[in-house]
Amino acid sequence: MAPSLTLPAMLLLLSWAAACAPSGAPSGSARSSAVAASREDGVHRFKLGRLDAAVINDGYLRMANDGKVWSDPAPAEIGRVLAAAGLPADATSLDVDVLLIRSGDRVVLIDTGLGAKAPTTGRLVPNLAKAGVAPAEVTDILISHGHADHVGGLVTAAGALAFPNAEVRMTAAEWAALRGSPPPGFVAAVGPQVVTFEPGAEILPGFTSVEVRGHTPGHTAVRIQSGGQSLLAIGDTAHHYVVSLREPEFTISFDADAPTAETSRRALLTRAANGRERIFAPHFPFPGLGSVRREGDGFAWVPR
Repeated sequence: MAPSLTLPAMLLLLSWAAACAPSGAPSGSARSSAVAASREDGVHRFKLGRLDAAVINDGYLRMANDGKVWSDPAPAEIGRVLAAAGLPADATSLDVDVLLIRSGDRVVLIDTGLGAKAPTTGRLVPNLAKAGVAPAEVTDILISHGHADHVGGLVTAAGALAFPNAEVRMTAAEWAALRGSPPPGFVAAVGPQVVTFEPGAEILPGFTSVEVRGHTPGHTAVRIQSGGQSLLAIGDTAHHYVVSLREPEFTISFDADAPTAETSRRALLTRAANGRERIFAPHFPFPGLGSVRREGDGFAWVPR
């Protein structure tokens, strides 16, 4: 059966978000004090070739290790992997980050976070202000896929467009899936802004789609190139910086086609490790910039 972006999957994601711990540092994090301070500030600036770039934090999500999100293997095995890395075995935390790129007269976002749909998210717009960007200045939004923690920030709590002048770019397959089972009012609000592309296409000058199958019908990574440098924004190819890398075959319930997603995950991580390519992983510990290296039959995260 072809994978589909179902309304139950969207509701599962939103119910998980609603259950997030309302305060305190996310459990399961392994950050230096310098990185933690940067995360609290909400903005991490860096250069990518000739481009000015920044990671913008929208918040974080915490989930219990109870078999509902990490669905295979059993929680005890997930806990073993977490404990071996010195992390709490009963829960994991995922940052929700957005990539900001200034390219000429374009102001580009990759994804938009969850928005104010959980007590620990909704920080994108105020943190963009810290980076000197107003919502009306954003010209392009590249969507990796249509799950709520990546498109939720496209609309305000009142249902209005959060970025009124931006073209919203996603694969044709992803837009078709969203139209088939959207959150209420989402398609009507966002539809006039949507521009679709095919996997592997150049989305904008210097921004190329990299198909990563299995998570959703049109899930894509985005490779950004400038001045001889490259950064691969991997979307939801991998969710957790320990579990997803050390055991790429472990299944998260948000993968619509788990076997295909697992194959895609290992293939992308292998290529990234072999090429020492810098990646941006929006759910890894802030700012989610680094590379992966081979470690046994899996991989390890190297922040950089």
